[in-house]
Amino acid sequence: MALASPVSGGCWYVDTVDGTETTIVGIPWFVEIRNIETGEVVMSDCPCEYPGDDPPAPPPPPATPEQFIDTIADLLIVDFDLPPTTEISGIKGLDTWLWCDSPTWLWCDSPQPVSSPPITLNGWTVQAEMEAVLFHWSITGAGPGGRHDSIECGTEPSADSDGKSAAWTWQPESTGDYTIEFAASWAGTWTLTYDGIDMGTFVLDPALIDASPTAYPVDEYVGVLTD
Repeated sequence: MALASPVSGGCWYVDTVDGTETTIVGIPWFVEIRNIETGEVVMSDCPCEYPGDDPPAPPPPPATPEQFIDTIADLLIVDFDLPPTTEISGIKGLDTWLWCDSPTWLWCDSPQPVSSPPITLNGWTVQAEMEAVLFHWSITGAGPGGRHDSIECGTEPSADSDGKSAAWTWQPESTGDYTIEFAASWAGTWTLTYDGIDMGTFVLDPALIDASPTAYPVDEYVGVLTD
């Protein structure tokens, strides 16, 4: 909360022109920024309004957490894609493994904690420490899809393994075109500074950051017995 209001008393200075002294009287103001959650006064000032001056304006409100997250969203995207050389992405009846660490079929950069650079918003300097805490997959398309949440990205399974190191195993039941959507939930704290004064560090609500959706066609192979 920020406010600016006139207070009782006076402020003045002496102006000398051609040897003549004139006392210039002003109106004192009280400017304050207070943490409305704790009641703590984090900044206070008493500027004077002299004749011809505009009254001091209260400090602008800081950016909302949503505005700040929108500004740094590009730093929080955990991206994934399909290998460009893969002609057939999925096969009906066979498992599709999904994870976020150097995979072969699907991959995304293994997310590291993010320390954002100082950003100025509404006259405030804002900086955050964020960490990915939950990963979300969603598959929709020609047949039954699926959704999965994981607290870990998983790792790339070896080709001859059971795939348990992947974050999620999904088996397509129908052929056709599917879309894989992926997002990460980030949590952390942000620090606000105004006019060079540290206003404190506050918890940010979890922010859901989407990656670009990826097309995932599923085909079917039929075995033929021969002599």
